[in-house]
Order: sequence, then C-alpha cells, then structure tokens
Amino acid sequence: GPTLDELVMLHKRTMQELLRYLQSLPIHIELNVNGRDFYLVHGFPGKTLHDEVWGRPTADTPNPLPGKQVIIGHTPVLNLIPEEKREDYARELIRNQDHLRIMHCPGFIDLDCGSGHRINFKALSCLRLEDMEEFYA
Repeated sequence: GPTLDELVMLHKRTMQELLRYLQSLPIHIELNVNGRDFYLVHGFPGKTLHDEVWGRPTADTPNPLPGKQVIIGHTPVLNLIPEEKREDYARELIRNQDHLRIMHCPGFIDLDCGSGHRINFKALSCLRLEDMEEFYA
C-alpha cells in the first residue's frame, strides 16, 4: 500500500521511467561462486513472476532447486519463527540489544532482517557468497 501510494504521486514521466526500469530487471539471478550454484530471488523460486516476487516460504519449505543454494529476501526472518515463539524471540533480541540475523533454513537462506520495518531489532544484512560470511549494519 505505501509503495503504491508513493508511486501514484510521482510525475507521470518519472513513474513511466521507474516502471520501465523495473520491467527490465531479471526476476532472479543464477550465479556460480567458487564452484557453488546459487539462485537469488526476491520471493521464492516459482513458475510465475508472482511467485518469484511475492512467494513466501515457511522455515520448512523444501528447496525446489536441488543442487542450488536458494537465497531469498522479502520474507522477514521474524516471520519464519513459529508464531507462538515470535514474541519471546523478539523480546530476547531487544533484551540482549541484538538484531535479527540471516536465517539458514534447510531449503533456503533468508536475508531479510527487517531493515525496512519499524522495529528496533532490525538490521541490513549481507552474505558474502565466496565464504558465506555474514555482515550487518
């Protein structure tokens, strides 16, 4: 909603340029780094643009691309914590003055540590594919 609200407020030419730019972008990126295959996608691997942009897995969703390490964003790590444990998990982070961390699930890795959300335990995360080292800001 907020994104659409901002989009329609843009000058028509600016909006058209932005939409053309977005349409020119790949839906996903496949990389090989140091002999390891990666599939980077915003939502989750799928058969449609909608799935790849808006798909939201659960922590136990299997990898649909055997042999490739799937890396996603879009689904905040906090959403992968079981709902009945989520509040305690968040309170523990706050108590320890910590932040969300990249989540390594059996079928994928989730990078969304809440940087776009209004929570005080968020972080901007980065995963260096060469050695899988994690960085946070």
